[in-house]
Amino acid sequence: MSPNPVATTSRLSRLRRELWGLNAPEKIISATLDDKTTCASNKIQKERKVQYENEGIDFPDHFSLESVKERLDGYDVSNAPNLQALADVMIMFCIRPAEIKDLRISNGSVTGYSKN
Repeated sequence: MSPNPVATTSRLSRLRRELWGLNAPEKIISATLDDKTTCASNKIQKERKVQYENEGIDFPDHFSLESVKERLDGYDVSNAPNLQALADVMIMFCIRPAEIKDLRISNGSVTGYSKN
């Protein structure tokens, strides 16, 4: 087995696609299947997925939704916005829909925000 089962499985998959595109016999294509490598690759990818989900992203408090909302509420919309205002609006537009299902921005104020 290769030292990197994920890369090996990816290469073998690409090889199978190329062989299939060249109308190679099914026997040759199926000979590129390696159950041990595929299982090892799937296990590694599953572990990585769980690890990434558990790690999450750690943002400084300055960028928390509560802090951004407080700053947005305090902006005077009669003046030209500064770069911080632009960044705050961009943050609000980029957050996951589940986090802002009740968010409303109108007339320069933010309402209806509820933390899940």
